[in-house]
Amino acid sequence: MSIAGFTPLGAGQGILTLPRLAPYLQPASAKAVVLSVEDADQIIGKQRKKIASLNAELAQFEGSPDAPDTADWDPFPDMDDDDDDDFESPQEKLEEEIRERENTIDLTLRRSGRVMVYLTDPREEGIAPVQEAAIAHLIEQEETFVSAVQEAVLDCYKEFYSDEYWRNIASMKPVDSFEQLVGRFHIGSMEITRWETERAFVLVHLHADWEDDHGLYIIYREGEMASWATADNVYDEVASDPVEMADWETQANNPAAQLYQAAIDAAMEKDIRTLKRLIEEGVDLNYPDPDSYSPLWHAINEYDVKTVRFLLENGADPTRREDGKTALGTARELFQELSWTEKPKGLLMKGAALLAKMAGGGGKGMAGELKALREIIHLLEERVGLPKTDF
Repeated sequence: MSIAGFTPLGAGQGILTLPRLAPYLQPASAKAVVLSVEDADQIIGKQRKKIASLNAELAQFEGSPDAPDTADWDPFPDMDDDDDDDFESPQEKLEEEIRERENTIDLTLRRSGRVMVYLTDPREEGIAPVQEAAIAHLIEQEETFVSAVQEAVLDCYKEFYSDEYWRNIASMKPVDSFEQLVGRFHIGSMEITRWETERAFVLVHLHADWEDDHGLYIIYREGEMASWATADNVYDEVASDPVEMADWETQANNPAAQLYQAAIDAAMEKDIRTLKRLIEEGVDLNYPDPDSYSPLWHAINEYDVKTVRFLLENGADPTRREDGKTALGTARELFQELSWTEKPKGLLMKGAALLAKMAGGGGKGMAGELKALREIIHLLEERVGLPKTDF
């Protein structure tokens, strides 16, 4: 990804430069200062140079044969242990100075309008083009974005103020404009995520003196007014977005999706007769629905050898990944969980029967499920061309 104003840091994160956001990135405890990117880079360069020097000094100190062991170092051997808790060893002083200079770098980045951005995707499909487009939009339409954030912050405050409980415990006063809130909140970080539709959502993590215990978020969508939510329900707000709901309703009314859901229900009920009818009607057993597990997955989890065999014979894909695992991976995990540990064949079955008997099941249920899973694993291994596991 190469976008001017965005510096990737790897692993789905980076630093976004939005100079107009600088006044709102700084904690209330820090003096409000706005720096140009050039001036900030000069300060950061000097801090990083000093940090490198401190790290070299720390390494040299720790590597010296004459250096005292930090764990045993006692600045005042004649004092009681309770009296010298506030004293630091030379190594600790160096480490503390390094941390302070790293904090200075973070604050300097914020003063120049640079904020950490995380690119996330609940579907675990990686960074999507819509997320890259959202970054470009924030840079190109920075003024629009900042104005939307300001309006949402003001709306958030007013709604909290309207609640007598919060008004009292947070000592809130009436405000008429956003400017009256400057210094009472700051932006911690930002997240650009997407849900089931091809839309990106910008989530701005807000720290405010009127927030609840878990924090607040501003939710921004390109071309729309921003809204706000508490940390507890921010993802519910995103998932209940009108476009998201419309997409869900479209999927629900899709004939192919309806057939697929019927196949899932039949697999859960071990109803091969209904599955045969659905196949005759053209059901896609591998329908791409990220919100549902496949019929094959359900049949495996029901320990249903007959249904698994039937689905495989009629085109169910055993290599499809669900929860990050193929059908074979799912079956093997179930087998391991049910048997608790890998043991020789005879001991494994006796142990399973004993556990079931202790639980009042007589031993037949668990032993039967283990037997079914062995058969399912063999079926799947045969389907993907692997040698059969010797249990």
